[in-house]
Amino acid sequence: MWWVWVLISLSSLAGLLVLLLSVPIDLSFSLEKDERLQSRARIGWFFGLVGKDLGGEKTSEEPKQEEKPGKRGRRKKRGPRRFLPVIRTRGLPGHFLKFARRMLWAIRVGELNLSLQVGLGDSAETGQLLGLVSPVAACVDAIPNVRMSVEPDFYQETFRGYCSGSVRIYPILIVPPIILFALSPTGFRGLKAMLGARR
Repeated sequence: MWWVWVLISLSSLAGLLVLLLSVPIDLSFSLEKDERLQSRARIGWFFGLVGKDLGGEKTSEEPKQEEKPGKRGRRKKRGPRRFLPVIRTRGLPGHFLKFARRMLWAIRVGELNLSLQVGLGDSAETGQLLGLVSPVAACVDAIPNVRMSVEPDFYQETFRGYCSGSVRIYPILIVPPIILFALSPTGFRGLKAMLGARR
């Protein structure tokens, strides 16, 4: 009868895991990106009984290294231009929009404000990016308590913005959308392009 106790133990662990994942996580945060990335957040769990403050600042601009004469290596792409392959991934914008809609069922937004200024250094590429982002921004801005604005910069390469908000996340509800997105062919291609852009 030992297998009965094993089955009971596994069922108990599974039930405990489901119970823990059913407890919502409260997150309040603020992010500001200019020359530096400044972030501050507070995570609360078990209805505020457990909480932790997170905060920090890191420099986004890396010091330029002088190139030695006679040695010309391939320069790494910096700034928002390096993420163009991710944006151009076939079917990714529509697939990501479906993923965002599924995630909304797992997240309760108390307040969310997002303001971005993006430029790729080329007016045509910036216009292409704006055409992809604008439908997403319109859908997000239609959500109650959410404000999102995207301002293009057609003259120079830039990425700055501000985001603040408070949300309640239900972990048990975010697992299925993440798995569906990551295992889909489109999501896999997007993740692969993103990893390549970070190198």
